[in-house]
Amino acid sequence: MTPRVLIIDDHALLSEALAAAFRERGYRDVDVVPLADDPQLVVEVASRQPDVVLLDLHLGPERLATSLIGPLQAIPTTVVLITASRDPLLLGACIEGGASGIVDKAQPFDELATMVEAASRGAPVLSSAARDVLLSEMRDRQRLRRATLAPFESLTPREQAVLGGLCHGRTAEEIATESDVALSTVRTHIRAILSKLHVKTQLAAVAAARRAGWEPGDPGTIDR
Repeated sequence: MTPRVLIIDDHALLSEALAAAFRERGYRDVDVVPLADDPQLVVEVASRQPDVVLLDLHLGPERLATSLIGPLQAIPTTVVLITASRDPLLLGACIEGGASGIVDKAQPFDELATMVEAASRGAPVLSSAARDVLLSEMRDRQRLRRATLAPFESLTPREQAVLGGLCHGRTAEEIATESDVALSTVRTHIRAILSKLHVKTQLAAVAAARRAGWEPGDPGTIDR
């Protein structure tokens, strides 16, 4: 008997095409679930009792499926991620979160089907060596990111607010006016920012923040 497969993807056309390919291979129970809010989605999946869930990593332009892996596993079902991403942080997070395997969207369909069949039997989908490599790469990237962001995390909340204003294109005068503080106060914060980031100009500080991927958030006011 072929496994029950459920496909979760934000591209309906691709999902249906993949489902059709499984049916042509002889799978009798293959379905596509429409996307919904996370709790509703998990309830919908549980009601169908799939053996394997094929989960697209990117469920829309700003939504990752990593937060769904744990709840889906708890149904229980086996989760296999489908993605074109090569980002070790994302792929490692999927494995760490409980995904049984990761399928590259460029892989031939036969390889995907073989992986699904193995997953439905409880067989290892990802070798221990491949798993270790992914997790090691993820942890290396995490350490590098922490080191990169460390200078920004050393900024006080007020300095972060000022840097956030600079990143949003505010001048020192505008930041002072919006925060109702003295211009000299803002300039003092800017000097501290330049010192801690080891740069010489405001432009260089903003460039460093962008290179590091530091997120200033919404520009706010500086507490006195």
